[in-house]
This record gives sequence, C-alpha cells and structure tokens, in this order.
Amino acid sequence: MSETDSAPPAEHDGGTGRDGPPVGRPPDGRGHDGLPLDVTFEILRNSRRRQVLEFLRGREDRTASISELAEHVAAIENDTTVDRLNAQQRKRVYIGLYQSHLPKMDDAGVVDFEQSRGRVELDPAAEPLFEYIDVDGTLDEDDGGTLPAGRVAAATLATGTAFAGAQIAGRTGLAALVVFGFLGYLAYRVLRTQVG
Repeated sequence: MSETDSAPPAEHDGGTGRDGPPVGRPPDGRGHDGLPLDVTFEILRNSRRRQVLEFLRGREDRTASISELAEHVAAIENDTTVDRLNAQQRKRVYIGLYQSHLPKMDDAGVVDFEQSRGRVELDPAAEPLFEYIDVDGTLDEDDGGTLPAGRVAAATLATGTAFAGAQIAGRTGLAALVVFGFLGYLAYRVLRTQVG
C-alpha cells in the first residue's frame, strides 16, 4: 500500500475524495440565489420580512416608504384594512421594521434601505428569494393566509364530532348548520388568501 492510498482526503475536497463541492451542494455553501443559505433562511423565516418582499415586488417601481410598509404589514397582522389601523398598531410595526427587519434585509443585500429618507427599494438580488416564498402559493395563518394543516385537521375532527352528535340526537337541522358553518369558514379563509 502506497502513501497516497492511505492518506486522508485533502481538506479542500470536503471529505468527498475529489475536487469540487459535494454533490448537490452549490460551491461555497451558497444557495442557488447567490446568497448564503443561512442568510436566505434568516431573511425568509420572519413573516414581516416576507411581507415586505411581497409588497415591494408588487409595486411598479419596487420602492415604498417605511410608513407604507408598516401600514401594509400592520393591516395583515391585525386582520384589518389600512384605514382601520390605529396609531399604536402602525407604530409597533414601524419600529420593528425600522430598527430590526429593514437593516437586516439591507445588510443581506436584498433591499436598499435609506434610513435618512425613509425609503426602501427592492434589490434585484432578492428575486431568487421569491422561489422559496412562492413554493405552494399559500401562507401560514400568521401571514394572513390559509390555516395550517394541523388546525384544519382539528377543525375537521371537531366538526365531524359535532355533526355526528347532532345526527345521533336527531337534530338534523343543527347537523346541517354545523357542516355549512364549517364550509363557510373554510371558504372565507380561501377567499381571503386569494384576495390578500
């Protein structure tokens, strides 16, 4: 056995025994979007940051003021319209965006945040992030979208139990009301997701 046969793999090959990155992994730990994966997931793990990205993407010039962003996010979080927001709801989101979320997004290079002017512009480098946001076309409940699967399952079980109990008790009108109430609620959530 020669010395080269018993030598451990070189450090630069990541333990694969060959040059280059391990199979299936982009070089240097970056995602397909050019951002490091940890930065990509850090940006996308927060619903406010995802909402900022979506809002800016929907704007023709891809820019907005912090106030516009804060109102948009606050309306989603409070399940209301911008017109019905109170000052405290706006302020709570504005401060979070100004002090934490927008600087983090600016540092990552996905937005250009001009604190002095109060303007935010979507950077072209953010475009690949939408591949992750748009995976299934729905958002979780915290983002104002459809119910998470676990909650749907629990609601379905509760509705089925109530329906069966009403049927056993001979209250067919109540049983029908339970079913139609449940279906109406699901339809409301689906429509809210599509409109919002």
